[in-house]
This record gives sequence, C-alpha cells and structure tokens, in this order.
Amino acid sequence: MPNVLQRLTDAASRLAASPADEIWWVADALVRERGANAINACDIDVELESPLWVRSSMHDTWLMDYLAQGFMAIDPLILGAAQSTGSNWLDAGHMTREMTFSPLAYELNHQVKDAGYAVIQAETFAAPGPGVRRLVTVAFGKNAEQSGRANRDEMRLLMALISSHLAPPAAPDEPGMFTAFRSTLTVREHDVLCMLANGMRNDAVAHRLGIAEVTVRKHVLSARAKLGAATREQAIALALRSGQLAL
Repeated sequence: MPNVLQRLTDAASRLAASPADEIWWVADALVRERGANAINACDIDVELESPLWVRSSMHDTWLMDYLAQGFMAIDPLILGAAQSTGSNWLDAGHMTREMTFSPLAYELNHQVKDAGYAVIQAETFAAPGPGVRRLVTVAFGKNAEQSGRANRDEMRLLMALISSHLAPPAAPDEPGMFTAFRSTLTVREHDVLCMLANGMRNDAVAHRLGIAEVTVRKHVLSARAKLGAATREQAIALALRSGQLAL
C-alpha cells in the first residue's frame, strides 16, 4: 500500500505541475507506465446518451473503423456511463451472438480485441455542469491483461485524478481529440439537417436541393457518423449543441 500511495502522490504532482496543453499527454504516460496501452476520456450528455467531446490515444486505424461502423452509438461503456457513475470492465472478444440482440454490439466486442485491446477498464465520474458525466477508460493489450486486473484499484484512483485535471477542450484540434470530433459538417450536410429539423421530409428536402432522395439519406448518415449520433434526431440535437446548426 505505501508504494501505491507514493505512486499516486507522484502522479498527482505530475498532473498538477503540467500546463493545461500537456495534461493529456501526461495522463497517457501515467497509464502506460502501469501497463495500459491507451486512454480515452469524454463528457457524456446523459439525456442524449452521446459524447459531447472525446479524447483518445488509441491508434487511428481503430478509431476510424469505430467511427465508420457506427460503434459509438451502441458502445456499452458510453451507454452505461449515461445511466450512472461507477466502474465497469469490458472483456473484449468474449461476447457470443446469443448474448446480445445487436449484431453491431457483437462486432464491436470482437473488433476491439482484434485492434489490440483485450480488456478495458471504465470509470464514470460526475462532471461539471448538469446532465453531464465524465467517462475515462484505459485499455490493456493481451500481454498486460493480468497486470491490469491485478491493479484495478490503483488504476481506478489514478483515473479519478486524471478526470479531475481534464477540462473540456476549447478547440477541436487540441491534443488527443478524436478525429470524429475534428470533423465539421459540410454545407450540404448542414442544409439537410436544418431542413429536417424544420419538419421537412426526405422527399421534400431532395426536391428543395435538387438531389436524389437517396443522396439525402447519405448526407444524414454522414452527419450522424461525424456527430456520433444513433438517429437523425440525435444528430440534430448534437449539431445544435455544438453550434454547427442554428435554426
């Protein structure tokens, strides 16, 4: 226990001494020193069950696959964090098709392991502001899985320290920002969402813009992917909240 307390004290000192623009990299270094191979953090809108911002040190190839396949909308760690604070643990690659009604959830569980992340420890904390929770997760590769399990309590305390030092990013290009949240809506995606938000149907939007209805659906899907939204209604709400859409 004394060694754990000393390590946590040292970690707190390093975080406190770091400039704001270096906190993320210090946090990443701290979890890697304890055997993890990535850290993620986000603030979650409880009502929308969707992240307001996301930072990640997972590798870009996996993050782009995660975004492109719509995994964010059904990620059990995000959905769980929207429901309550506390701890969670994900064993990647262990889900069977009989364990879920969602083929996408099955694919996520197995593909995250294929990407090199065998287990993920998740901690959800209260965040500044009403209706928001902060989710911090650390991932371990197969070779570090056992040490990750053995040191869960220390990692939980470290993640609480990290959470207390992280601030919502002031700009989408800050260090570690998930690529999805660097992406802005195109003019056409903005126009489509705006018209839908004003009650127009797909066919009416297509007629107004002089495009095919299938193209309208493609713009909606693209906007949903950029915003991490499960539905068009959620995409509209997130675009409004982020300032990318004004009615």
